[in-house]
Amino acid sequence: MHQRVRKGGQAAIYSRAGADEKFDIRGGEMKYDFDEVIERRGTGSIKWERYGDDVIPLWVADMDFVSPEPIVKALHERADHRIFGYTMAGKELIGVIRERLERLYGWNVLEDEILFVPGVVTALNLAFQLFAGPGDGVLVQPPVYSHFITDPVARGRTLVDPPLVKKGGHLRNRPSTPLRRRSRTGQGSSCSAIPTTPWAACSGRTNWSGLPVSA
Repeated sequence: MHQRVRKGGQAAIYSRAGADEKFDIRGGEMKYDFDEVIERRGTGSIKWERYGDDVIPLWVADMDFVSPEPIVKALHERADHRIFGYTMAGKELIGVIRERLERLYGWNVLEDEILFVPGVVTALNLAFQLFAGPGDGVLVQPPVYSHFITDPVARGRTLVDPPLVKKGGHLRNRPSTPLRRRSRTGQGSSCSAIPTTPWAACSGRTNWSGLPVSA
């Protein structure tokens, strides 16, 4: 989670991932003007080219804020090298990932347990095929990213898509007991997006306790 703090018309971003961890890049704050409008039509943007001018596409995964300056700077430096061959993740990147998982979540991950994939959709499809055989069920928690729903079926798996339940005037994910029951009756895997799209809800620890964990 990030918080925007206004300073002279700009916003400094602070990370709330750690207890007191400020999102500090090489000793300086990242500052943005979140009111800046950057025209993206005509740049190959999927969300801006798909609809007519009467639609404002408010996609969550593709917002219209500029990328962090350290990322832009690193890309410029890499482009200035002028040779683009096959590349691989170096030891430094793997070390940073391991250190962060250990520091923030107490999760000790071995180097050979980290597998780099092109994106989340590729990873989802790998997971469906690794942890559920043909015809097995894949349990999902709606509402989720469309690939959670469509891709298991495309890979020959059976989609188990329990509806939301209404509780206290709000729609919620199903309680843990039915989920545990479903997970033990032929479901090959369970896949969830946290926080839940589109309303950014997070299920509590009790909602996941008792579910079989394979990865």
